[in-house]
Amino acid sequence: MKSSKVRVLASVLVILALLVSGCTTAGTTTTGATTGGTTTGSTTTTAPTQTGPAPYDLPFVDEPITLSLFVSLDGKAAMSLTSLEENLTMQHYEEISGINIEWYHPSSATTTAEALNVMIASGDVTDMIAGIMSASDSIDTLIENGIIMRLNEAIDEHGYYLNQAFTEYPEFYAQVLSYEGNIGLYPSARLDEITRYFESFIVRKDWLDELGLEKPDSVEDWYTVLKAFKTQDPNKNGKNDELPFVHNTNEELGVPRLSSLWGFNATFFKWNATTVLDGKVVFATDAADFVDYVTTMNKWYAEGLLDPEYVSTDATGWREKVLSDQGGMFYGKMNGGIGTLMGSYDFSKNANFSLEPVAYATTKDGKSYDVYSQDIFDRGGTAISANCENVEAAIKWNDYMYSKEGAIMASFGIEGTTFEYDDKGVPHYTELITKNPDGLSLVNAIAKYAIGGMGPRMLNDQYYWSAVMATEQQRMVYPTVSVSSTERKMPNNLLYSQEDFTELNRLMTDIGTYYKEGLHAFIMGTRPLSEMDAFKANLDKMGLKDAIAIMQDAYDRYISNIN
Repeated sequence: MKSSKVRVLASVLVILALLVSGCTTAGTTTTGATTGGTTTGSTTTTAPTQTGPAPYDLPFVDEPITLSLFVSLDGKAAMSLTSLEENLTMQHYEEISGINIEWYHPSSATTTAEALNVMIASGDVTDMIAGIMSASDSIDTLIENGIIMRLNEAIDEHGYYLNQAFTEYPEFYAQVLSYEGNIGLYPSARLDEITRYFESFIVRKDWLDELGLEKPDSVEDWYTVLKAFKTQDPNKNGKNDELPFVHNTNEELGVPRLSSLWGFNATFFKWNATTVLDGKVVFATDAADFVDYVTTMNKWYAEGLLDPEYVSTDATGWREKVLSDQGGMFYGKMNGGIGTLMGSYDFSKNANFSLEPVAYATTKDGKSYDVYSQDIFDRGGTAISANCENVEAAIKWNDYMYSKEGAIMASFGIEGTTFEYDDKGVPHYTELITKNPDGLSLVNAIAKYAIGGMGPRMLNDQYYWSAVMATEQQRMVYPTVSVSSTERKMPNNLLYSQEDFTELNRLMTDIGTYYKEGLHAFIMGTRPLSEMDAFKANLDKMGLKDAIAIMQDAYDRYISNIN
């Protein structure tokens, strides 16, 4: 294997100095219309080719070449590596692809976004850039300024496996397109449906069993369960210390998510407290059941069913309340919630401790609604710089990780060393990973030897997803929540012009602060419910209708791109 030269970017100044040696002179890229594109005004949207590019073989090049790649060194990998050059799978990929990677990792002393923006400002960029969505400028601006390539045509010509994914998942294609119809990165994705569901409401199943209760399926059921948790001492310590529903301020994992019991979203994080109702983007306060939701939360808070400290309880406090046998229900993630908590609990206190997912509640129309699952495009991926001299090789280097073999290689590593196939063709990690001789945890061992769960991997696939679930309870999340309708979920990847994006951020910054403060004040009783109309009126005065109009236009464009 050809030795690669590693550059660890120790500071902002060092970034500028080092990147000069690894890049060619900055160039420009053409962004005009292409055959097969559809043009509306100044926007060109190029659909995937019908015939598609030809398949290719390994290695990707006739003679070995070197490409430089800017990518953050994931914290899990940094536990045992100083660079991905030391990663066994990346060394193997070098050998079979014929492409040597010159790695550029930002220093831990600076954020990826900071280092990325400094590199872009210098004009001297690596051939490939992971994490490009962290840049201050939009994809369209970066293409227009000659920093990165528009990849539509190159993917049509060389991206055999990504083209297949675009054809099979048209919504994925729509999510990747920029406002101007550009594809500015090789996108990382969650093609397998199971990988898009990793959050849910979670309950102390042993408490339900202790009290002879079933998992709740309606607002009324929820009240029955929470009231029993509050009054019937399910932790059996003889004290009235249970907190029926606990909240984590990180990502608003808690009380705002309870709005889904009424079939809409009140969570401002990520979705701007919006829901799609019959094709219209609706802010939470305009949802038909918003007042019913707030009134019910106010009642539950007054009766002690919601943690009285919920607005100030961070991830550490929330975790402690569950592990100390106080918290009974919460909203969380299958790994950071179920997996981490069950792995940390002291079972000598209670051998029956168990956390299980709870389905989204059945609403008045007889349906349940999932408004929180993830899009296919997870906003990660790798751009190719406009001055890269080996575009075809760079495309294929990323594209191969969309093939079955490439995806398994990225997540599982090398057959016979880090994984083996079972008799059904399913990969499983070897004991080098599952019982690591250096004492590394499962995910840290994966990060040392493969790139599962971190960049520059492309696919979050079902095999990796299943392999990292340590408990049966984690595996229950997908079948529990995926049965709910996603028709009301606001997409995460809407397209905005730079002007609209700036205006939307300006409006929603103040609106979000006012909305969240008001929502919690109504719930906690520090603001009377009689002021609800005034609250809504003030939101309108702050420009809420203008913000919704911008989001509606973006949503309509998204649907049009799918169709």
